[in-house]
Amino acid sequence: AAYQTRRRRHAFAAVDCYRFGHLCHKQGVEDTPTFTLFSNGHKVATITDAETFDSDSMKGFVEKAPVLSGPVKETESKRYLPIEYR
Repeated sequence: AAYQTRRRRHAFAAVDCYRFGHLCHKQGVEDTPTFTLFSNGHKVATITDAETFDSDSMKGFVEKAPVLSGPVKETESKRYLPIEYR
């Protein structure tokens, strides 16, 4: 990751997709900016609408996300995605 911060039980990171294109491709990033939320290492949701995704939206996005103990199966994804963050 190009930039990362940590606090107890949370981690935030930024990735430069020009330098680390393989990582962005692996995560399905097709446009920037892209915000992806993980829970215990498992992808919960992705937001690509940067125009409406401000700091309050990010806070709601994180607070309303489920805590996962395993990956979300495609058939179960409707229970979790999309997370209403506004």
